[in-house]
Amino acid sequence: MKAIKALIIALALTVGYMNFMMPLKGVTLANLKISDIFFSIAYKYRPLPLDIMNKMVLVTIDDESFKNMNLQWPWSRGVIAGMIKNISECSPRAICLDLMFAGKSPDENQDLIVSKAIMDAGNVFAGAYFGDDGRYITPEDVIAKSLKDFGFVDKPRDVDNFSRRAAPFLMTDPGNVRQYCLTIKLAGDLTGRTPEKIISGDRRLEKKNVYINFYGGMNKFLTIPAWKIFEADKAQLTEMIKGKTVFIGATSELIHDIYPTRMGLMSGVS
Repeated sequence: MKAIKALIIALALTVGYMNFMMPLKGVTLANLKISDIFFSIAYKYRPLPLDIMNKMVLVTIDDESFKNMNLQWPWSRGVIAGMIKNISECSPRAICLDLMFAGKSPDENQDLIVSKAIMDAGNVFAGAYFGDDGRYITPEDVIAKSLKDFGFVDKPRDVDNFSRRAAPFLMTDPGNVRQYCLTIKLAGDLTGRTPEKIISGDRRLEKKNVYINFYGGMNKFLTIPAWKIFEADKAQLTEMIKGKTVFIGATSELIHDIYPTRMGLMSGVS
């Protein structure tokens, strides 16, 4: 009996040591899936923050828009400029582009056209990202100068390739300069606070990564296919957009900006 007890204790200590010293991928994955279950239960019973969600509009570069506009990806910056101009004329609170303007266009006029549209709008934000070598890749200079601000949109992946977390800020390499994510930059503008004050006002945001508190899938938000920005009645568009924050991004799987999340497959702009 003593030998059996000793064996059980030894096995328990061994398992504990292995979990402590050498976390297994399977254990990590199991913990993530358990966390997903609790999230699903909480999401099912909590009320949606409609006061926030009703102030957002998603303009989707989707399959329907590719078909109706007969354009291949990537769209020229001139086309993006047209979208910005038409949306701006509907008096949104802000325009947030989940798009990259890294590098110059083959046609320099395209950069000047989109830069002017951004400058005329006066309230446009855009994405940046960190390259594999740690460099911070920001929008092309002439475009960056026209933006109200920009921030990175990178999100780490867990062992199962799911996107569950986001980094409020990251440090550049080299330089170790704190760079803020696009969400924090936009939230700062909407609330009249600096990114530093937003971070310091919420201890959760001081961590390297925080779990994303999904409001809901894309079907929970007002969405407008990109082609309608060019063809829909301006009065109708204004009714949908005026005073709201407009997010523009790709939702087509052809562009590969689709990620598995706790809410199912979602596009980056969602």
